[in-house]
Amino acid sequence: TDVVEGNNSVPSLTLTTAADEFLVDALMHGNADNWTAGANQTLRANLHGGFNGSLFASTQDGVDGGVMTVVETVAGTWAYAAVSLKAAGAGGATPAPSLLLRGVGSAQ
Repeated sequence: TDVVEGNNSVPSLTLTTAADEFLVDALMHGNADNWTAGANQTLRANLHGGFNGSLFASTQDGVDGGVMTVVETVAGTWAYAAVSLKAAGAGGATPAPSLLLRGVGSAQ
């Protein structure tokens, strides 16, 4: 897991990863703009609009090295986070099934 913040047009971070892992990243930016995923990343979300900002998300297979990069056309303030996930069969934990609904029942 890594979290970085900055003010430029090329947010980047590197995770230690292995071939049996899957990486997920998410970036929030103060400007509504278009983002391009870095090498070996698959774009999952590129949202911008009414909240005066943008959200970018992508994934990468662990075998591809763990370098997560986003390129955009306008520099600005951003926050970027990524996590490396391991499948349960590859030694990762199997979470108990659950569903939390805010404002419903006693879980608030």
